[in-house]
Amino acid sequence: MLYDRMTEAEKENLYNLRSYIISLERNASAREVADNRAFLHVWEMEKKRLAIMFKDSLILSMPYEMGLNPREIGDNIFASQEMDIFCQEIKNNKNIDNNTKFNLTMLSADTEALGTNVCQRSFNFSLPSGGKFTVRDKSKWAKMMKKLSTFYNLNTFDPVRERQAIEMSAEKVKGTLYLSINPIDFLTASYNQHHWTSCIDIRDGGHREGVVEMMNSPNVICAYFVADDAPIVEENGYSFSNKKWREFFIIDEKGIFGIKGYNYWDRVIEKDCLRWISGLVEDYQIFPGYIFQVEPQMFKPYNLNIGFKCGPAMYNDFYSTEYQGCFEINHLENFDIDYSGIPVCMNCGRELEEEDELNCSENLLCDCCEEHYYCSGCGKILKEDKYELNGDYYCGDCYDYVLMYICETCGDRDVVDNCTTIYITDTDGTIMMSFEACEHCYNFFTRHRTEPGTTDICYTELDIEQLQKLLNNIAFAPTDRKIIRDYYDKLKASRTEVC
Repeated sequence: MLYDRMTEAEKENLYNLRSYIISLERNASAREVADNRAFLHVWEMEKKRLAIMFKDSLILSMPYEMGLNPREIGDNIFASQEMDIFCQEIKNNKNIDNNTKFNLTMLSADTEALGTNVCQRSFNFSLPSGGKFTVRDKSKWAKMMKKLSTFYNLNTFDPVRERQAIEMSAEKVKGTLYLSINPIDFLTASYNQHHWTSCIDIRDGGHREGVVEMMNSPNVICAYFVADDAPIVEENGYSFSNKKWREFFIIDEKGIFGIKGYNYWDRVIEKDCLRWISGLVEDYQIFPGYIFQVEPQMFKPYNLNIGFKCGPAMYNDFYSTEYQGCFEINHLENFDIDYSGIPVCMNCGRELEEEDELNCSENLLCDCCEEHYYCSGCGKILKEDKYELNGDYYCGDCYDYVLMYICETCGDRDVVDNCTTIYITDTDGTIMMSFEACEHCYNFFTRHRTEPGTTDICYTELDIEQLQKLLNNIAFAPTDRKIIRDYYDKLKASRTEVC
């Protein structure tokens, strides 16, 4: 059994991780968290073929050196003392107008341009000499900034350029590259301390149930890189690998494909992973009789009529850009791959119903593992739209309905059934105002809803001045209530239905 490949420490860590995730659910039941095996029964069945590549383990690793991504380089440059001095010079230069200061600052703060030395957008500048200068998209950032510094007599840019050269030539980060089918690595696929996240972060991602689909998929593995200086993070009673980079890979008889890397798309490490996986698939004959390309190739799925499909819980990262893959030599175009697995309850492992699966940002638990609240108005099960009023719970519609029909004098909450809707009309029949008459205290109160129902009652022969006086009197005196009651009895006898 695959679960037996996990160490006792990993089993305990997985249980603690699941317990914490379940505790975050609003409707989580207070019952004890189910055993890991219940949660992993689909995973054990679906990952059998891919597990062959992992021998007696669930994780493969190799030493690896990874270059900094351009955004990290840009962040380092922007946070440097040299850049701070340069930006202060721009800010304090009284000979530069505010619009030019803004453009210079924006150009200096573009971390992607700093990290790649390529401008990411165009800027127009009015020069002190009266001419115009345009920094065009894709132009060299350092070259453009040097020219602008000359135009505006800025003297502190050269140290920034030197800092950029140092950061861009920095040594690669040493660490370990992993391939994994370990459930922990799937559930923590977006966990890290490198300040990035994704939509499948199981704590709060918009497609968080999708990571369970990937865990249970028969043709998906997780690849990630961990630097030597910060390999493991412990928090909330569990631990996880501090992933500097992560990507899911599809392993199918039609080919081996990278989905998309996070927090950025590193084509170098992606290609190295594809070569590694392709070799494993061939060595262990995962698909006997199938031959895969050794060298990955770039492709656009749309151009080759290839469809990558997933369930509603998983965000589909395949769109019109280019991807890398090692194709099976007899499947170079015209095919579909469904790479999603079965979504299951984070607690008991029960397959989620279609309605739960569609609410992929809300439901990690099945109905049986949720603590249910019922609407005191209509009786339906409450999930997200749960509102409390005086100890009772309501859905959104019933909550609005109850609040809008509470008698402000006697507090009668059944006033919906114990009141009469009254309309004040002009001589031509135009409705001037509407209010409710409470049958318990004979008080009138304004009605918040604007559309009259088909069974509402209209009164036309009223002493408007007397009624207006009563409506303006917030604290109704007993004598006023007697008048209101008399009016109410009179009006009730002469009511007419509003169509």
